[in-house]
Amino acid sequence: MKNESDPESKQVVEYDSLNAAGKAVFIAGTAYKVAERIIDFTFSTLQSVWDEAEKAFQLGLNEGVSKPPVPSKPPAPPVLTDLKDAVILDETKD
Repeated sequence: MKNESDPESKQVVEYDSLNAAGKAVFIAGTAYKVAERIIDFTFSTLQSVWDEAEKAFQLGLNEGVSKPPVPSKPPAPPVLTDLKDAVILDETKD
């Protein structure tokens, strides 16, 4: 004999066979379970994003301590080695 607390002992209930109160309870229970799963998924996703952001922040702090900041220079303009490399961007008649 199966124990009633065993998940396999739950009965399958058909929605069409329920009365009005049973249908209301069924719909409310289903909505509750869906909301619970959505909230659980949202919080677990936010927790993983928070953990990754904190890990990246700490990694950035550790890199900044070991190396002095390098001043950034604007990139040098490309040097054309041949006229074949030249591109006309816009032609105007002056």
